[in-house]
Amino acid sequence: TVTFIHVATSQLSLLTNGLGRISRTFTGNTLEVGRGYTVTAVPSSGQLFSNWVGTVTATNNPLKFIMQSNMVLQANFVPNPFTPVQGSYNGLFADTNGVAQERAGFFTARTTANGTYSGTLRIGSSRYAFSGRFELNRTATNTVRRGHDTPLMLEMTLLAGTDTSWIIGNVSGGGWAAEL
Repeated sequence: TVTFIHVATSQLSLLTNGLGRISRTFTGNTLEVGRGYTVTAVPSSGQLFSNWVGTVTATNNPLKFIMQSNMVLQANFVPNPFTPVQGSYNGLFADTNGVAQERAGFFTARTTANGTYSGTLRIGSSRYAFSGRFELNRTATNTVRRGHDTPLMLEMTLLAGTDTSWIIGNVSGGGWAAEL
């Protein structure tokens, strides 16, 4: 008795758009169809990874994928939109339908060159911390926990002008909304 095992292989095309490269955990581009592999998008200095397109569309990095016949993966890189707007931000928020102590307060945030942020909302004598990462379009949504009280929803947009930058958005919770 003779047993033959045929392993189907196919060519993987790895492409980049923008300034960056692709690192991989395998050698060569002829891979076994149906087997799992991993690739990592590595942005050049001043760039950020945006997404994968081609046979697979995704935003996770590294990307784990199952090889398919004639597969194409393209890593997209964009200029870092956060470098010029990193810094500290302070401001106020208040309900536009009428200022009330429980629906108004002080906002502070610190942003980094890679798009992460951390800060606090102060309402009365209470402080509520938040943190996260902005999307590439400089927007972020965050749920701010307040112990046993209704959580607050924080929506932010980071804007850049010629000489300054600022954060606008909304704080809402328990049936009220305030402009930030």
